[in-house]
Amino acid sequence: MSHIKLLLLLASLSFLSLHCKKEKKDYYSILPPATQSGKETAGCIVNGQVWVGSMNWLDWLPNGRFLLQLEKKVSFSPTTYVCVTLYDTVKTTGVYEISGNTLYTSLAYFSWSGGGGVSYTTDKQRKGALIVTRLDTQQRIISGLFYFDAIEPTTGDVVHVTDGRFDMHY
Repeated sequence: MSHIKLLLLLASLSFLSLHCKKEKKDYYSILPPATQSGKETAGCIVNGQVWVGSMNWLDWLPNGRFLLQLEKKVSFSPTTYVCVTLYDTVKTTGVYEISGNTLYTSLAYFSWSGGGGVSYTTDKQRKGALIVTRLDTQQRIISGLFYFDAIEPTTGDVVHVTDGRFDMHY
């Protein structure tokens, strides 16, 4: 009789453990795909949460410098931004380092408004990269990937932006 009780207890625990497992998040089904056809999409993962911009834009600054800004605004909540600025001249595909936050160095930041706002910025220790995978000057399409870590200078909190992708016209 005790063997039956033990078997029932083990079967019950096994059944419960199957239902208690955390579902693995499939970020790649939520993020826009990493396309290269000018689909006007962009997104990334911010501290483990999928973040997709609702208003995205990019601009070429003087001397071929590059600015990518993704903006997300949800009704009755703060606006959040992911921004990557390259002070390197972007003339070809390749990897561009994102590092310090001094004048004429490439930088990235994550910020949100509301409640005084909070901004996280890359620096010499917290870096990243922007990888341009397509630069089509005829069709004016730029596509690529990005990632970076950034710090909030007063608190020392760090934000991790990973799996970034963009596919836009310029």
